[in-house]
Amino acid sequence: MPPPPRPLTIHILRHGTRQDFLTPNWTSPTNLPKDPPIAPIGHHQAQEVSAHLLGQSPHSRSPPPITHIFSSPFTRCIQTVAPYARARDLRVKIEDGLGEWFNEANSILPAAADTLPSNHTEAKPCPRAPTVAELEALFPGLVDLGYEMRMRGTRWESKAEVHERLRVVLGRIIGFVEGEEDQKGGGEGGETHILLVTHAAAQIALVRALVGDERRKVTCGVATLSRFRRRIQQTTAAGVGGGKTSTSTSTSTNTNTNANANANANEDSGIDPSEWVMEADGDARHLSGGLQYNWAFAE
Repeated sequence: MPPPPRPLTIHILRHGTRQDFLTPNWTSPTNLPKDPPIAPIGHHQAQEVSAHLLGQSPHSRSPPPITHIFSSPFTRCIQTVAPYARARDLRVKIEDGLGEWFNEANSILPAAADTLPSNHTEAKPCPRAPTVAELEALFPGLVDLGYEMRMRGTRWESKAEVHERLRVVLGRIIGFVEGEEDQKGGGEGGETHILLVTHAAAQIALVRALVGDERRKVTCGVATLSRFRRRIQQTTAAGVGGGKTSTSTSTSTNTNTNANANANANEDSGIDPSEWVMEADGDARHLSGGLQYNWAFAE
């Protein structure tokens, strides 16, 4: 029989308030048109996130022993997690698969009416993300230069495609982490915690993959945290000559009611929604400004 799944908790963090949310006048640290930095309030939120994860805020639980940080390559995500990563001396693994959603509805550039038929359209190039080298220059010593992305590049996507991307990359990240822990000989029974830093659409898609419902309403304000814990089934034999088993799972108020209906859609990424219990949905209690910029898909 294969070994039982490793105890794993996934923390999902949306970046802090973007500068372009507050003013049309901003400068990209990477000179990329779709890479705005976080605003001063976003830096304050980053400090609040760090304090919360370090167990230093009034609403903190015991600090989670996070061992892996994976982040979208966009500057605002690195800026949001940087205070915590530096406080823990953790390197950030840059993962394009956690990057921004570029809605395919914005990909069409109407051609000039005087040169082509009025119904002719052309696709604009998809904006690119910062490279690992660009981010290392901006955040010296913070980027994990040895990590190989599970996905690379950006592209225009439909809503269905961004959900699919996040399902797939989540499965690949979990596989990577479990492989790393196995190589290190992580003790059985020891729980692994990982932090994923991303954007609104991606955070929603990650949550939906883990609950198995692509239409679930998700709380997703800036610098909010969602958290999932893997259910661990323990099987014990009873009696002589055997044959009796009992199963124990963690408890939660979340019932994942749509898990069975969506299980097949998650098989390709190795995500079984019945394995996961939601413990926090867009938690903003650590933020002095509360829930802000709570984004949602148009559905």
